[in-house]
Amino acid sequence: MSAILTLQQVSKSFRGLQALASVSLEIETNTIAALIGPNGAGKTTLFNIIAGAQTPDSGAIIFDGNRINGLRPDQVCAIGIARTLQIVKPFMSLSVVDNVVIGALSRCSGVKQARHCAEVIVDNVGLSSKRDLPASALTLPDRKLLELARALATSRWSPPR
Repeated sequence: MSAILTLQQVSKSFRGLQALASVSLEIETNTIAALIGPNGAGKTTLFNIIAGAQTPDSGAIIFDGNRINGLRPDQVCAIGIARTLQIVKPFMSLSVVDNVVIGALSRCSGVKQARHCAEVIVDNVGLSSKRDLPASALTLPDRKLLELARALATSRWSPPR
């Protein structure tokens, strides 16, 4: 297998506090990986750097064979990396499906296709019975699923017609 994501000697400091020190890792294609560690270990900083929300002080981030250091978050999303956040912030007054449509619009050619993608994704994450509810009516676990659905909606995947 080949690595889809490679970090080479990635470091990041904040005003003298070293958050990451020469982090290297490889994530193989079609695998699930976990990053664990205590509070303050740099996990969020690492995810922020991969997602383009922060820039590393040094090192290289390579995704699908291309160096992505310095790309903006929207550019990182466009190449196929999406992330979820610990504190979910859905559009509370919008329905579950409409929240996912917003993510799908970044990949789909129009609203009709985005809605179709969103409906398939909502079904796949287990929120089909809540598809028309406003996000404000969801429990925290369901809001986490909605966050996952929004991230999946930005992917290169497209559902069957």
